[in-house]
Amino acid sequence: MKRSHATILMTVVGVLAFVGIVGLSLGAWFFASVFESDTADEPAATRSFDDVRRRFAGSQPVLAIVNDGEPVVRRQPPAAAPARPLDRLQLLAWDPDDDGLARVTLPFWFLRLKAGPIDFSSHVMVNHHHIDITVEQIERYGPTLLVDHEGRGGDRLLIWTE
Repeated sequence: MKRSHATILMTVVGVLAFVGIVGLSLGAWFFASVFESDTADEPAATRSFDDVRRRFAGSQPVLAIVNDGEPVVRRQPPAAAPARPLDRLQLLAWDPDDDGLARVTLPFWFLRLKAGPIDFSSHVMVNHHHIDITVEQIERYGPTLLVDHEGRGGDRLLIWTE
């Protein structure tokens, strides 16, 4: 009987270890597949940003970042616009201090896992109102430029949906 208990215990420990290793491996794979980092001088970074902006020519970004990081809703979604399925949320960021150009591509199904508004920054208040934007609201905009921001230090950020 003791041997049976030890066998069961070892089997459970083995299964838990296997599940943990698979979970960590999947997490590492997901991170590696959504994040890409490269170096780019200012002209190369500018070309990358301009390529994205051309896709949304004539369209104002949904959010503006003001006062050192506070997002402000600049453009409301069309009043009667139905939600349109989106494939991914893209982020392009450039840091002039180290010429780092980062690209993040999040599948939209991943964003749908989160209930409630997307937190662009913690405890943001503008005119005593929180800035709340949900996945459903973003889908009403359809493919669009969400954020186009250049910081005081020359860092740049673009966020858009496809």
